[in-house]
Amino acid sequence: MLRSSYLLFSFFIAATLRTDALAMDQEGNCHAATVRVFNNELLACDSEGISETVITPPAFSALRLAEDGAGRKGVNLAKPRKWPARAIYWNETETNSGYWAEFDHQGNILRSNISAPGSPLVEYQRAGLPIWLGGQHVYAISDSTNTTYPPAFILSNDHVCPARPANTSYEYYRNQTDHINYLSGNCEKSIPKPFTGEKFLIYPEDLSNKWGDSKTNQIHWSVQYFKDPISPLINSNGECFLYCESNHPPPSATKFPITSIESTPGSKPAPLDLRPPSKSTIRELAYQGQVREGLDQEEVSPSYWPVRALFNSRAGIFEFDPEGNLVSSQGKTTIRAVEVRFGGRGGVPIWNTSQQIYRLLPRGKLNEDYSAIAIRTGIIIDGKHACPTQLVAEAFGILHENGALFLNENCSEALKIKIGSGYFWVYPEEKTSEHPQYWLVQYFDDPVTPMLDAEGLCWLYCEK
Repeated sequence: MLRSSYLLFSFFIAATLRTDALAMDQEGNCHAATVRVFNNELLACDSEGISETVITPPAFSALRLAEDGAGRKGVNLAKPRKWPARAIYWNETETNSGYWAEFDHQGNILRSNISAPGSPLVEYQRAGLPIWLGGQHVYAISDSTNTTYPPAFILSNDHVCPARPANTSYEYYRNQTDHINYLSGNCEKSIPKPFTGEKFLIYPEDLSNKWGDSKTNQIHWSVQYFKDPISPLINSNGECFLYCESNHPPPSATKFPITSIESTPGSKPAPLDLRPPSKSTIRELAYQGQVREGLDQEEVSPSYWPVRALFNSRAGIFEFDPEGNLVSSQGKTTIRAVEVRFGGRGGVPIWNTSQQIYRLLPRGKLNEDYSAIAIRTGIIIDGKHACPTQLVAEAFGILHENGALFLNENCSEALKIKIGSGYFWVYPEEKTSEHPQYWLVQYFDDPVTPMLDAEGLCWLYCEK
């Protein structure tokens, strides 16, 4: 049996909101074991009051690295079906000339200052499925030695951008996992910003960043598509890398009118959502004043499991047997759907709802995987409805409730809407969102049919 744990980190306890004026003392130190809001981010101060760390929860639109415990094992590399960009320049510092690359239509590098000619762009996949989730493609550069580098480019509806890691230690705060598991999903929302007389594209979350601030990303870029006329590829220092003899002006000088950034539609980054959860939100009881301290948390297997398969755009595909065990290509695995209760079967569920909240956990791993990370791949069973779990009010929970977790409870109110090439379920709050969490669910009572994502890519039962 496993003892419930209420504290996330010893130096994050008693986290309270402080105004910017109170955040730092005269020596420039932060207030120990506190969390504050600054520049649209959540910052956590360590227990000694020396340094702060960004722990802002990743945006719903963020691209998420699949977490199936397999690491890079079994990963294959897939080239783009079609690559739309002729050339791209990008830079994230003010101390060098930046990077550039020229491509063919298949995404092979023709010329570049970062890799040899012939190096292809590749997407990490496992069993033919992308390991980066969120409806956009993430490509890395692979050289002639078969060395593959970290994510380099995002392809989103024919928009190409350099990959931007989500600058947050949220995962470490939640689960002591110090990996970059998220990338910005805002490629299509990139906006122009002037640098030394020219305009380049930036991510909206970088709009307020200033050169020389080493704590922030300042990535900017220009991209030239095959559908565009050939024109000089110029960096922010005015140096020309490619097509320097072309008579066409750079696209940065013609594509964007000379207006203020503030007047550019969609140019302002979304404010940090600090709203409290609604009254109907599902809350985890483990954080309610430790009222159940002393009781054990135990894994409880479902007495009835109706879901054959569920595709979650934020977590991937899951196939089950009738007992709720996760099925892999090799057959049953030790990962199963479990409900966590105080006092075991017949006890009190840790979520204050009549709905059943299941997490996918390896057997006996509750103590290790008890976190916001595990619940992101959870499943809600509400009567005849099954939905993926969706965390809400994460920033509020960190700032005001010592890290409390809240879930969307509107599974039974889910709507089916057209997304891309198909119809998918979404939570009602996201029916007009540009990047909603969407899903498909197939029950054991249903016929077995192919499960496709919004791009028409088949994830399961493709031969049916």
